Parts: sequence; structure tokens; C-alpha cells
Amino acid sequence: MSRRNHINQLKRYIEKKQKRLAELEEQEKVYLESCTTTCPTCDGKGMERRMDGAGSMSDEECLTCMGIGAIGPVKCQRCGETIGTEMIGVRRNSMHPCPFCGGYVSFY
Repeated sequence: MSRRNHINQLKRYIEKKQKRLAELEEQEKVYLESCTTTCPTCDGKGMERRMDGAGSMSDEECLTCMGIGAIGPVKCQRCGETIGTEMIGVRRNSMHPCPFCGGYVSFY
């Protein structure tokens, strides 16, 4: 492969990644606009106090709101059910399983 072909291939790769980034930023914007309820775990601060296995306490990003300070309803893309703001356990689970169908829920 010539140097010019390699450069063109890298440019196409970068353009593809920039397009995907723009899509994700738009999804994030839509999600953030739907976050109208103050997070009940961190009271809107975006940080919560947690203890590690050794007993040390530290301030870390809130698992319920992902550091945003607010939460909103989310619709499961698999089954279409709405995960409401009262379903804190679903939000705090790192895999975000849908309680209705078990599918992965993406918050944005």
C-alpha cells in the first residue's frame, strides 16, 4: 500500500469516527433534555460518598445519574417499555438491564 493510499484510508476512518461522535453527542443532548427530575441519590450534586473494600470513603460519580445530577425516563429499545425515574436499582446496575425484557438499556 502506498503512502498516499494509507493517508486516504486514515482520513476516511477519521471522518467515520467524527460522524459517529456527532451522532452520540446528539443522543446525549436529547437524553439530557429529558432529565427533569433531581437525582434522589446525590440530591443533584452528581457525586456520592462510597466506601471501598478496605473501608476508605471517597466521593465518586453518582451511579444513579452518572454524574449529571438529574434523571429522566428512558425507553428500552428492545421491548419499548419505559424505565421510570423511580427505578433507581436499574440505573445503579452497571449493565443497565431492562426489568421487563432483560435487554441492555442505553441511557444515551
